[in-house]
Amino acid sequence: MGPPTFLTDFLATPSTGAFEIFNFQPTPQFSGQNLFEPRGTTGNTLTIDFHSPIDSVSFAFATNGLGQIDVTTPFGTQMQPSLNIGGTFPGGMFTFSSASPFSTVQLTAFATGGAPVEFAIDNLTVTPAAGSTTTSVPEPSSLALLGTGAVVLAVGGWYRRRKPCEI
Repeated sequence: MGPPTFLTDFLATPSTGAFEIFNFQPTPQFSGQNLFEPRGTTGNTLTIDFHSPIDSVSFAFATNGLGQIDVTTPFGTQMQPSLNIGGTFPGGMFTFSSASPFSTVQLTAFATGGAPVEFAIDNLTVTPAAGSTTTSVPEPSSLALLGTGAVVLAVGGWYRRRKPCEI
């Protein structure tokens, strides 16, 4: 969630194809589609790069077993334990705010013993930094409408020029 013009890139390393968009509800805090790391791809770091600086980020998360999610920003790392809050997997809500704007966040998840575990996130919400600008990107339907209008105007002008003058 956030402004409609706000864009974000997601990259998983070391397995670039490790995260998928899926529709399941591992905890009551999830709804609709979410981003999850499928079984067998543990140990990935999910890097989220925002195209504009932000002041805060929050999201719902779930881990495959009790553990924690670690979130690293340029201003440090914050950890949030997962709890049994209902649903199939433990999870919780994560929120990070900073007085200094940032534009990248890295997420990893670990079991209670320290081994990496799969995780999922949902309801990603950001607060754009004061004074940050976002670039407006037209929707494809808007571009199609503008293109249709331009074609109609061009054909009308051509037809008008071809019409013979009567005196």
